[in-house]
Amino acid sequence: MKGFLLSLIIVLSTSTVFSQQLEFGLQLGGSYYTGDMDAPELSTNLKNLRFGFALNASYILSPKLSFRGNLSFLKIVGNDSMSSQDWQKLRNLSFQNNVTELAGLVEYNLLSFSPDGRSGRSFTPYLVGGVAYYKHNPKALYQGQLIELQPLGTEGQGMPGFEEKYSLHQISIPFGGGLKIGLNNNLTLSLELLGRRTFTDHLDDLSKSYVNYSELEAGNGELSAILSDRTGEVTGIFDPERRLTGDQRGKASIKDYYFSGMVGINYRFEGGFGGSGDQLGCPTF
Repeated sequence: MKGFLLSLIIVLSTSTVFSQQLEFGLQLGGSYYTGDMDAPELSTNLKNLRFGFALNASYILSPKLSFRGNLSFLKIVGNDSMSSQDWQKLRNLSFQNNVTELAGLVEYNLLSFSPDGRSGRSFTPYLVGGVAYYKHNPKALYQGQLIELQPLGTEGQGMPGFEEKYSLHQISIPFGGGLKIGLNNNLTLSLELLGRRTFTDHLDDLSKSYVNYSELEAGNGELSAILSDRTGEVTGIFDPERRLTGDQRGKASIKDYYFSGMVGINYRFEGGFGGSGDQLGCPTF
């Protein structure tokens, strides 16, 4: 144990001397989701792109390896009416969801990177992955108002014999990559695509089965029943007994994903990878 602690202290000390650097950045771009409410065509899904941005801070361990913290603010939406599939248009569900995410990421440059190109390449593709905690809250537009869906239990959540209401606080696994371009000794431009594998099927409040209108109204209220089945808004026919409890509404076996595509500008403090670190002959991973 003492040997391990001593080795850890040496590694951290040499890494700190070597890197001498922290990097802070701002990313701007778009975000979208895939799940039960996306369309079969990519072109249609791209119409659901919404603005997103992120703030980040990186500890640069070597020209190839760094650790990064991200605070992201993303918006995702879905709308059955935009699909080319008749059954989906008839289902007529929609949602929007603001996602706030805090992520810890490991970033690996495929080439040794130095923003000014003096001690490495001034450009490199890179890979990134890690773990994230996020908060979300799906809502639907009804009669000109945005209604929070999770408290309503639109698939019977919270009623006897049904599941508990899903959590609005979740963990995801970010993964992706991008390209870095050094602009000078301190500034770096980045292009990044980042996906998140979630462990929920409720980013869109759509997962499994319908609950009969009258049963859902009695258990979770009239608004829950109305927003669970919006087919009548398309057909013009209101039939509270049209749906039987257990009729398919979504596909629970497919978990939801959300994505961001960002352009970032990053500022690196205390210069590049020349100087004391190189003179010490520290590893470059």
